[in-house]
Amino acid sequence: MQESHGDKYSAEEVAKTLSILAGSTLLFLGLLRLGWLIEFIPYVPISAFVTAASITIMLTQTPVALGITGVNTRRAPYLVFIDTVKGLGRTKLDAAIGITAIVLLFAVRDFCAYMEKRQPKRKRIWATISALRQVSAMMLFTIISFLVNRNHHNAPKFRIVNKIEVGAFVWSRANQSTC
Repeated sequence: MQESHGDKYSAEEVAKTLSILAGSTLLFLGLLRLGWLIEFIPYVPISAFVTAASITIMLTQTPVALGITGVNTRRAPYLVFIDTVKGLGRTKLDAAIGITAIVLLFAVRDFCAYMEKRQPKRKRIWATISALRQVSAMMLFTIISFLVNRNHHNAPKFRIVNKIEVGAFVWSRANQSTC
């Protein structure tokens, strides 16, 4: 859009418009009960898309989970992988946090699945515990971060989020006045 129309539209405006169009299309299809159209899309391309998306997300999050700095995660996934392997020597304490969080999430999921089979009468309880594992892990590692970094405000032991900047979908007062 920016190539064909120059600087007429910002990247934010293009993203917002595409989001509205995609949402409107899905709403239209849903209201007209046209979900059966999805059956005409073969399974293979959908499976390939989901697999490629998961691999891309996994590869771009790996350097962050390992605390490797200097890797541009916006590049092509294979380049991010190469840069991650080259940067393994720069792994920091963030790796301990990231890897233990991932192991914990998988362990709780597998344990709950095992217990669902073993105790079918309590299947709902185990499914609920499994569904809450992400929130629980986030709370646990937030507490760990607080305890480890409470006396290290200027130089935290591992990377923390700190202040989150306002995103592209939050309008400032200037944008609201022009609409």
